[in-house]
Amino acid sequence: MSHLAYCPTCQNPYSKGAPYCSSCGNSRYSAPAVDQSNNAGGTNMHAGRDIHLGDTERWDTRTKAVMDRDAKRPVWPADRISAISGIMTIASFLGIGWLPDLTAPLALFAMALGIVTLLAFAAGNDLRTYGTHVLPLRWGTLERAQDGSTWLTDPVAACPWCPKDRPGVMHVERSPSGPQWVCANSPNHHDGFDGTQLPTLPTDKSEVS
Repeated sequence: MSHLAYCPTCQNPYSKGAPYCSSCGNSRYSAPAVDQSNNAGGTNMHAGRDIHLGDTERWDTRTKAVMDRDAKRPVWPADRISAISGIMTIASFLGIGWLPDLTAPLALFAMALGIVTLLAFAAGNDLRTYGTHVLPLRWGTLERAQDGSTWLTDPVAACPWCPKDRPGVMHVERSPSGPQWVCANSPNHHDGFDGTQLPTLPTDKSEVS
């Protein structure tokens, strides 16, 4: 395994002892030969930095990120919000016929409620399917606990690419390709977000933060 002094991707000098580039996240070490010893009858393939096929993962020396939640509080279930806002949207449109003098404000109110209904419906669908839904603009992440309750949380993780002398904290953000962990030190440090990897969500309301 060769030890590089400068990142071959961005030419940034590697920090002392850091296994990954602090700028782009590229590995400091060239890929070693893949160990086939515990992959009897299978095939291992290592293509680039992030793609690995096969059962052996001994080549991957990256430290697993430590995940936690910076804040959490219970909120209304998304399905309930969707149902209530949907009913109010219909009522607003019906009210336009009964109160013609309020046509413009009622129409705007109905449109706003319609948007809330669609967003809440999408959130409820994600919570039922994946157990999490990342809100836009870093407003947080909705999580569904084992008892069915819904919580607004702020998941955080230790960045596995940042050097030990300059640790980075990762937060969850929305992106066109799906939710991503993004490091506060460098947006080049990012990884796909999987809510099932988070610790079990405690539902004791005395621990609300």
